[in-house]
Order: sequence, then structure tokens, then C-alpha cells
Amino acid sequence: VTVLDSSNCFYQSDLDVLQQFIDNSSETINWDLDTDSSGVIEPLELGSQQWEEGRLTYLNSYMDGLSGEIPPEIGNLTNLTYLSSTRNHLTGEIPPEIGNLTNLISLSLTVNQLTGEIPPEIWEMTNLTSLSLIANQLTGSIPPEIGNLTNLWSLHLNDNQLTGSIPSEIGELINLNSLDLSSNELTGEIPESICSVYENIPSWG
Repeated sequence: VTVLDSSNCFYQSDLDVLQQFIDNSSETINWDLDTDSSGVIEPLELGSQQWEEGRLTYLNSYMDGLSGEIPPEIGNLTNLTYLSSTRNHLTGEIPPEIGNLTNLISLSLTVNQLTGEIPPEIWEMTNLTSLSLIANQLTGSIPPEIGNLTNLWSLHLNDNQLTGSIPSEIGELINLNSLDLSSNELTGEIPESICSVYENIPSWG
């Protein structure tokens, strides 16, 4: 634990992850984040954050100029319930260690340059209510294990390079009210099972 002042304590392992994001983005980071004009962007200045009992629970990084790969140490942020990095320049594959974030309710890595397949660990994150991976370069198929995410109410995987057929197990996502799989390279027929969730979805792609 790192003591920053007399009233606030922050786990060093959580601060280290934030610092890695900053270090990886040294050439692209948005210097408006340097709110104290110190000439150095510090971990607590990255994005919008919430902490509870010294652990990071909420991180929203919007157009902060993040680049490079998502560090595998992301898996150390085990108290996170909300993680969003939107309209940045993240590259490489989503690390499997993201599956350690079992308390996540919302995960958004929208509009980056992520590649590779969606790690199977994500399909085991059963507390997720919102999953958005829009506008990356993700490949591979949507596996039947997507049916594990029965708490999902929003699923957006559009504008990637996903292939194969839509698994029938998507019909098990009975809480969905927002779904978009458009602008991929999916093949085959839309499974009949999707009709079981269609009534809850006002619009879907």
C-alpha cells in the first residue's frame, strides 16, 4: 500500500497498472491530463477514477491518447467494476488476464486498434451487464460460451472482423435489450433462438 497523504491510501499494485498505461503512451498521451501542471502525468490523473478502501473500482479513459498494448498486469485490478477505454490507440491482443476482473459489470474497449481473438476468459465474466468492443480489428468467431453471460443487457461487437456463424447460445441472453453484431464477416443464418431475446431489443444490428 502507498500512502499519498494522511487521509488517502492507494494500493501500489493498482497505481502501477495506471503507470504502465501512461508509460506505454508516452508519445500519444493527452497532456491535458496533467491537471496540476507538474510536467508529469501521474497515475491518479489518468481518466476518471473511483477508489474504495484503497482499491480502484472505476476507470474511464476517454480520448486520453492511450496507446501500446494493454498490460497483462490489468488483471491485478481485481476490485474494478467499471472499465472503459474509448477512442484511444490501444493495440495488440486483449490479454487473457482481463479475466481476473471477475467483479466487472461494464467493459468497454471501443474504438481502438485491438487485434486477435476475443480471449475466452471474457466469456466467463458472468457479472458483466455491458460488453462493448466496437470498432477494433478483432478476429475469430463468437463462441457458444457467450451464453454464460446471462446478466448482459448490452452487447456490442460490431465493426470488427469476426467470422463464423452466430451461436444459438446467444438466445440464452434473456436480459439483452441492446445488441449489435453488424459490420463483421459473420456467415450463416441468424439462429432461431435469437427470437427469444428479440422482444426485449428495441433495435439491433
